[in-house]
Parts: sequence; C-alpha cells; structure tokens
Amino acid sequence: MTTTQQKAHATNTGLITVLGDHSPATEQTLQGDELLIQLYNLLEPSSLLDIQHEIAPTTGEHAGVKQQTTGTVGVILHNRIFEAISLLCIKPNDSGLPFVTDTSQSCALFLGTPQSDYELVIVDNYLDGVKLAKHFAHEQIIVAVSPTPYLFLDTVKHFAHDTQVTIFPSIEHKDKVKKQFAGCNVKVVIAPLGVMTHLECGKSYTEILSFDDTQIIDLELADWAKPKPINHTLPPVTSITKNMLPEPLYNYAMNSAERLNVSLEFVAVPLLVALGSVVGTKVAIMPKRYDDWDIVPNL
Repeated sequence: MTTTQQKAHATNTGLITVLGDHSPATEQTLQGDELLIQLYNLLEPSSLLDIQHEIAPTTGEHAGVKQQTTGTVGVILHNRIFEAISLLCIKPNDSGLPFVTDTSQSCALFLGTPQSDYELVIVDNYLDGVKLAKHFAHEQIIVAVSPTPYLFLDTVKHFAHDTQVTIFPSIEHKDKVKKQFAGCNVKVVIAPLGVMTHLECGKSYTEILSFDDTQIIDLELADWAKPKPINHTLPPVTSITKNMLPEPLYNYAMNSAERLNVSLEFVAVPLLVALGSVVGTKVAIMPKRYDDWDIVPNL
C-alpha cells in the first residue's frame, strides 16, 4: 500500500468511526431550515446525521481539534471513487458557511447516486445544486456541489480525472474558466441567460443545449491548437563540391563514395568529424540552410 493509499484508508476509517457516533437526522432536527429540508428530501434515507457533540477531525487543518459542531446536521462528502472523505456540518437557520471537517482532500456532496453513464454537473453552492438536482431528477445527470465556493476549482479538477465534468459559468467568467481548466476533461455550457434561468423558465436541458447562442466548449480539446499540415517536401541540400575540401580528402571521399555506391556527403561528413577529433579541432556542421545554427559533434 502506497503512502497516498495509506492516508486515504486512514482518513476513510477515521471518518467512518465518527459517522457511527451519530444518529440519522429527523425532520424535527432540521428545525425548518429550507436547505436542509430539500437535502432531506433529495438524498437517501439516513443520509443526514444529527450531530450532538463536538467533532475532532482525524485529518486536515483541524485534525485533533474539537470543533463547535454540536447541534449541526452532518452530510457526508465523497471523493471521485465515492469514498466517504469528509463531513459537511450545517447549522440550521444559520447564514454562515457550513463547516467542513477536512478540506485537505478533494470531495463533493452528491445530490443523488453517481452512475457511470450519467453526466456529472458540479456547482459551487448548495442552493444552486439543489435547484439543478430537482430539474435534472428525470435526466441522466448527477449534480455534485463543491464543499465551499473557494474549493470549486480543486473539486472540478479532482473529478475530471475519471470522467468529464460539466460546469455552467456565466458569460463574463468564460475566459477565466477556460484558463483555469485548460486541458482538463471539463465541458463548459454557457446559455444566453444562464442555464439556471432557462430551466426555471420551463426549458429542458436538451432545449437549452440546442439554442443557437448556447456555447458548448470542451476544454480538453480546446487546449490543443488546430493541427497544421506537414510539409512533405524537403528543401534541397547543397552538395559538397571539390573546392570545399582539401584535394587529398576530396579524392579519398569521392573514391570511397563511388565504391560504396553512396552520396559523397555520406563519406565526407563523418570523415571530417573524425579527422577533427584526431587533430584536436572541432568540426561544425550546419544542418540548416538559412541560418547559422551549427552542431559540433563531441568525440
């Protein structure tokens, strides 16, 4: 087992131990919190946990330090192989950001069960994630949410290792997103009014993709420039003439070339290099016709 695998195993084992300490959340636990109620209805039964004491994360920046998680509702975050990696602790009816027990490893909240043939859409906030999950409930699409907005970049790149990730940036963030995810297995969908707006207006995802003004960009392919045709015609090579070599060398090289049935250059070039090494003189070869780039063989 590698160091990385050992760390992942330890993290997974530690989190599972923490999960066993808490009971499933009930509707009463949610205290009327709109986001929690929607998560409660979207996720599998027993997916939300009633956190009744302070949690000391086993890994990450808060490792070993008890956090003020009492009275929060916990939601499990998974990595790209769907291992439980971290816990999202949401305080009902609190406007602050939820607490994430471990931000050192990339993970996300899946609003449904991932399927290999489903499109994976990742967003950076839970409210949008819930709305999209509802709209895509009958589509072959799974929605995931990065633990926090500032972890969105790392989250998308993490999941793009194994599958194509779809994101819905606004038009003003197009260039920034293309730069951030250049070469990654990421598909960008930019609709005229934004994907969310069109969905809320009753348009289907298929209709949105078919709009003339909708931009669909595959950043894995966009990173490569369009291939240029290869020039199959090689430029002519200047032949060695008699006045370019001392007469004895020219005569020897020409005689050898004729007997070997090869071009004069085939004999003359290595001959000059070899003689240069013998007499301690560097012999330079200029392989390019139109510049002064030279090669000095080192024997």
